[in-house]
Amino acid sequence: MDSIASALARKDRGEVILAITNIVNFIEAATLLARIRVAMDKGIKYVIFDCDCASVVHGIQGSLETV
Repeated sequence: MDSIASALARKDRGEVILAITNIVNFIEAATLLARIRVAMDKGIKYVIFDCDCASVVHGIQGSLETV
């Protein structure tokens, strides 16, 4: 099931500074997030996850501090 994820950022006077819309596979994203949380809860520092949904993979690349 695909979903649309959007973000809009404005300055204090309403000027748009960022607008992003992506189509993501919600089930893939939720499953991957759950697997990441389990690994973090168990203290696993090095792990490889398998995911064939490119939009999900690209969406999580980078910092996982907010997971």
